[in-house]
Amino acid sequence: MKNQSFEVAACIIKNKKVLLIHRITGFDVWEFPGGKIELGENPKETAVREIKEETGLKVKNEGLITIDSHVTPQKRHHVWFHYKCKVLSGSIKIGDKDHTEYRWFTLCEVKKLPNLALSVKHILPELKKVLSD
Repeated sequence: MKNQSFEVAACIIKNKKVLLIHRITGFDVWEFPGGKIELGENPKETAVREIKEETGLKVKNEGLITIDSHVTPQKRHHVWFHYKCKVLSGSIKIGDKDHTEYRWFTLCEVKKLPNLALSVKHILPELKKVLSD
């Protein structure tokens, strides 16, 4: 269906902080690394691939946190698979033209961001649990 999008978001956790990247194309938001699931691709594999493409990091997918969805003002339905991921190797290099910077945030800092992506904002309770593990 044209008005639906199935995507993954990777919650990369390190030292009780989560990695967010700053998107400048389309919207000015801080978001999790992630993206659209390609035809025939397993969502768990999408998370690993998208992280590598957007950050240069090699990660281990540690499992599903939650599935969330929202409808944009443009009437587009986004379904998000949120995965917890752990860095295995690499250093962060922004790998696409859509993002300009990255930062590691505490939960308190995330909550204060004025331009937080809906894919992050909607799972703040689950993110709190993941960061306290």
